[in-house]
Amino acid sequence: MILAVYGTLLGVHGAQDALGIRDRLRYLGAARIPGRLVDLGGFPGLVAGPGTVRVEVYEGEDDLLPLLDEFEGSSFVRELVPIPELGVTAWVYRYHGPVDGFPEVEDGDYRRGRSAW
Repeated sequence: MILAVYGTLLGVHGAQDALGIRDRLRYLGAARIPGRLVDLGGFPGLVAGPGTVRVEVYEGEDDLLPLLDEFEGSSFVRELVPIPELGVTAWVYRYHGPVDGFPEVEDGDYRRGRSAW
């Protein structure tokens, strides 16, 4: 299983540790995927639109997917996206809720957009 993450599951945040998955993921590299990143308050959401979003790409066991599905919740849908820079196809969680009134994360980079983290 290959996973692309752009928000709270980034390696610098604590979600990997809270879920107990940090040691079960192998970092493959950083890349960009098409879309826009919206700051939903305590977490971002990937939505369709012009631009690119910075992601970290990890490899892990397939049995992590149900845990990640539960963590992401019903407002996110898991879908496959090509990551040409790394030569892989990865699962990513796309937000499908309302985005009106939420600011866009500058440059599609949640690390930069949430510098307080």
